[in-house]
Amino acid sequence: MLIGIYTAWLAYLIMAKYRRTMLAPASLDNLWMCWPVSLTIFLSARHELLPLSQADIERDLGDPFKALVYAMPIAGFGLLLLSETAVWLFGYLGPRRRFASLRHPVMSVHAISLLFYISEPGAEACVMFDAFGRPLHPLRYVMWTISVSAMCFAIYLVVENLLKEGKQYEEQRSYKATPLRNRFIDSLLGCYGTFVLGFLGSSIRMEGTYVPNAVFFTASTASFYRMVWQLSEMLHIASNDPAVRRIGLSAQFVAIRIVVFIVWHSFPVVWLLGAFDLITVFGEHMGYCMCDICAKYLLLFVYVSHVNA
Repeated sequence: MLIGIYTAWLAYLIMAKYRRTMLAPASLDNLWMCWPVSLTIFLSARHELLPLSQADIERDLGDPFKALVYAMPIAGFGLLLLSETAVWLFGYLGPRRRFASLRHPVMSVHAISLLFYISEPGAEACVMFDAFGRPLHPLRYVMWTISVSAMCFAIYLVVENLLKEGKQYEEQRSYKATPLRNRFIDSLLGCYGTFVLGFLGSSIRMEGTYVPNAVFFTASTASFYRMVWQLSEMLHIASNDPAVRRIGLSAQFVAIRIVVFIVWHSFPVVWLLGAFDLITVFGEHMGYCMCDICAKYLLLFVYVSHVNA
């Protein structure tokens, strides 16, 4: 079932690339669909990838440090979800309630991340092993695919709807003319390639050679830079817009570009450290926890300030 979902998503993105689908992705009327789509995919993947015997395993939380690492992302994403829900409710009661729906992609990121860290088995249970003999949890890659796609969507929505406030937007109102939608679709394709090819690079096991792993990791890295580049260019377009400069948000968009470039590079660094056995299994898990918190917490905190502005 999960393979079918990923295949359908890839086909949908390819059709969007050739303007067969997703013609008006910035429409605010259907953003609530982020919830059923993301939750259905994640819960289906969880049911398929986490057997009950492993999902219900008792954790070893006797070590205070391990307990802290386990509780930190749950508390962080849980509080973010609660705060975003409160802001969404207050925004819905305000005069510009239509824009309150911009919160849905952000809240779905927090919800999926929270569900993952509640249910993931950690180092105590292993669903499968990677090519280097280390525990590999495919549900983590599913969570990354969903949440990073939603983050790309969130950034695109902010940039697109902020540019709508500018006087020059009407000159390129046609979605066939504006490059912003194309960059958004390319960022989603880059996200898909990053995690699908990255998972294949970790999971394929061939006796006596790591050449296929190196090939898939190289392709995953190329997809990663494609995604980061398109997001950076969208933020660059926003920072140079006259309306954005006039209201003093240009420097903040530049700050987001720097955060994206620096923080998102921490994920492949942790992967490489684990692949070369330079960190323990727990250290790898802790590294991914910190990367997730930094990437989603700091970036989306700045995102909230832009929506408010």
